[in-house]
Amino acid sequence: MSNNLKQIFILGAGSSISHDNSFPSINDFFPKGKEVNLEIKKDFPELYKYIFENFGIDVTSAENKVNIEKVFTILEIGIERSNDPSLQIIRSQILKLIQLLLGRITSRVKADEGDLNQFAKKLGESDTVITFNWDITLDDLIGRKNILKWIYEHDKFDSRELQKNCYWNFIYKLSVHGENTSDGLELTPPYSEWNNKNGYFLKMHGSTDWAFCSNELCKAHGKGFIVKEIEQELYCSSCHEPVYPLIVPPVLNKQYRKYHLIRRVWNTALKEIESSKELIIWGYSLPETDFYSAWLFRNARQTIKRLTLINPSVIKGKKEKKINNAFVNHFVNIFKGKLKKDSIILYENFKDYMIDVNVHGKYGINS
Repeated sequence: MSNNLKQIFILGAGSSISHDNSFPSINDFFPKGKEVNLEIKKDFPELYKYIFENFGIDVTSAENKVNIEKVFTILEIGIERSNDPSLQIIRSQILKLIQLLLGRITSRVKADEGDLNQFAKKLGESDTVITFNWDITLDDLIGRKNILKWIYEHDKFDSRELQKNCYWNFIYKLSVHGENTSDGLELTPPYSEWNNKNGYFLKMHGSTDWAFCSNELCKAHGKGFIVKEIEQELYCSSCHEPVYPLIVPPVLNKQYRKYHLIRRVWNTALKEIESSKELIIWGYSLPETDFYSAWLFRNARQTIKRLTLINPSVIKGKKEKKINNAFVNHFVNIFKGKLKKDSIILYENFKDYMIDVNVHGKYGINS
């Protein structure tokens, strides 16, 4: 992770779990609720009933697990095909569940310890982070709190150090907050070549601290605001209606064009991917149904020279360790015919990546 050579990092849920095991996998959201004082049946009754009726699962039972992304996706499809207002109530409840659960876990973990802390320290000024996570653990580690303090409280401290940061570039080049600055009020001419010297912090599926106004008649409609406190009930300052968490599921038909901020994030990620020579993918499993992400990665085919995977799933076997080709090939097949075998580097975990001990050297695997 050099400060001189631009790198593209792609993070999935495994990176947060690697930092602290308190974070849930996509199958553990509902059991984790009890740990942060959330009672699913009582606090989210319509959501509880929806899951029971559509999946036959009582989520109050610890052994009954359900994939929250699957629930979210099926719900979104139902909303697209129906005007049933009860589905919108269920949607608001699943958004609030995700926001409260991840927010409370984030507030409890020791952010200055763990893998994400080491990752944040090593990020270079021009490095870009593309993350599919909803939590704000990494956001806080790379300057979120101070930057929001600068925005909301008009602090007079020197912001020059904050500006050497991919999160600053996200706020002031992509979010609505940048539109309120003198630079953001002026449109620059169209460009012919992408300037990839900047680093960006790109949350592809939204974030627990992003809020948007759903009123289609409001001038703030669809725009994402970054908020300081995620458990507060907030209202749009323009139309005074409630604002909701801007979180989207990895559905087959992503409606990222619906949200101004999500659209900007995906378009920026595309430009960064198109110019990348190496992708470093940490804790992301590339679900088979997430065709949009696979499409995004394929745009690196013309420039990529190296692929690095950091994930316990790259190996299998208890006594004799072997490469888990079923997992690795999900990624390798995207770059088939473009990458040589020795250009695909596999690490079992982030600590091994930091000391450059890949699985071949660690376990003496020859192929």
